[in-house]
Amino acid sequence: MQEFGMELKVFAEGATDEEIARGEAAAWAVFENARVNPWAAAHAEFKQEGDWESITEDEGRLADLWRVAGYEADRACCAGWPKPTQVNLMLVGDPYSDIALADIDWR
Repeated sequence: MQEFGMELKVFAEGATDEEIARGEAAAWAVFENARVNPWAAAHAEFKQEGDWESITEDEGRLADLWRVAGYEADRACCAGWPKPTQVNLMLVGDPYSDIALADIDWR
């Protein structure tokens, strides 16, 4: 799913295009409901994985939100599957583009 110059992709081995689309929509909804820019959440998660002791409380919450989005993508994409699988999220695009930095009300 692509919005605001960002493409949020879900990867799940064996998933159909329809299942992937459900997962992407569910993950995107997490960010919209929290009014958080997905780039901020992804950056915080990446930072936390590398050096969890130096992140701020806000960055910790953003990193948690990235994981929640992944969980919701998994639930939506793989609902009813007999065997659990790993679902991965990835953001594609330029986080410094004019569109990504536009005055979008994420609050």
